[in-house]
Amino acid sequence: MRFVQLLASIAVISHALAQPLSAQLDSLAPGARIRMQWSPEIGRIDGTIIARNADSIVVATLHGKQYRATLGSVRSIDVYRGRSRALGAKKGAIWGAAVAAVPLAIAFVAANPKRDRWSRSDELRFSLWALKIYAETGAVIGMFVGAEHWQRCASATAPTCGSRP
Repeated sequence: MRFVQLLASIAVISHALAQPLSAQLDSLAPGARIRMQWSPEIGRIDGTIIARNADSIVVATLHGKQYRATLGSVRSIDVYRGRSRALGAKKGAIWGAAVAAVPLAIAFVAANPKRDRWSRSDELRFSLWALKIYAETGAVIGMFVGAEHWQRCASATAPTCGSRP
């Protein structure tokens, strides 16, 4: 049992520390998938860059609309970095812990220590153990499923937005 927990922990940690090489080389080039917002009335736009000039980009959405925006007027741009196993593991651990926390807290508070054969410390230890198991299970499931990873561009006017020096 401990070997399985050790193996799951090593798998989660190794995927959390891995950095994809593509995250270091992407830029706001044609073909990049982005989320951008430049005016409150239009809202957020998800699409693909189909053209880029020195000061503007053209974004096509899945619905066939095209938007031309100058980079100086854009409020925020997020570049899609693919599915992240580390982010999936983090979200899975949070969901697993949240699923277990509510019923365990209710059971812990509602238990009568005089009626039951378990002491309060035994109930607390069991609740924390169950919470840990649910969080680990959620992390492993989330690691295999993955989660979408978007990186915020610090400077939308830079020619290589999202790249690292």
